[in-house]
Amino acid sequence: MMSLNNGFRAGRSLIPDIPNKRPDANSDVAVFKGLQLRNDLGQVALPLGCHEALLDKKVFAKHIKHPDGAALAYINKPKLQGVLLETNGGEIFRAMRDRLIVVARVGNIHVPFYMKKEGSKGVQVSNWYPFFGYTGSEVVDGSKDVIDKPSYHGEISRVQEILNKNLILPIDIMGSGGTVDWSIGEGIPRMRGFDLGLHLKFKESERSEFTKHPDGDKAFVEAVTGYMPRAVAPGETTWRWISDIVSQIRT
Repeated sequence: MMSLNNGFRAGRSLIPDIPNKRPDANSDVAVFKGLQLRNDLGQVALPLGCHEALLDKKVFAKHIKHPDGAALAYINKPKLQGVLLETNGGEIFRAMRDRLIVVARVGNIHVPFYMKKEGSKGVQVSNWYPFFGYTGSEVVDGSKDVIDKPSYHGEISRVQEILNKNLILPIDIMGSGGTVDWSIGEGIPRMRGFDLGLHLKFKESERSEFTKHPDGDKAFVEAVTGYMPRAVAPGETTWRWISDIVSQIRT
């Protein structure tokens, strides 16, 4: 695995901590300190309404017997508390060519993670992977420059493991709307094995106010993550951009 100790020098950036309290003024949850960054490659801001997700203490587990194969849905909310963030009124999103997205607290900053349907270089289906923005055609994570998925920071890896163990979703059989449905016969109502929106606040790019935006999916991802790379391309600029962000993590 490739680490960020790769010889690239971080660009100049101004990164103050931004307090962002949960809506409940009586909450005893600690103030979340987010990330703001602005440099020649782009900017990062705390997304609108970003705060720790207000999760209940339920654990949901279901083995789904789908015609295309069995799948597991597992959402351990007590383990996700303090990690999962709510932004723009959602806790989990679908965008970037059918990927699922969450925004997580990583030390003192917020970092988005994605899950995709098909495996690719260094990517396993149903696992969560950090990323640092979306160009509209490419997920910014540095994976094009290395053989395997890169290693960014120990705290990112720790949060990634929490998500992989406690937010397991049947993305390979999940359709639009975050549901798992299938037909059992003509004229018979479709069976529904799972509905993501019943467990987490779920929002989709294709059903959002950004459907009429000229940048559509890209604008949606920027709004829910706060990550806006503007001059990032595979190679040195990608790693300088990621280095600027990762270097601000404090635990």
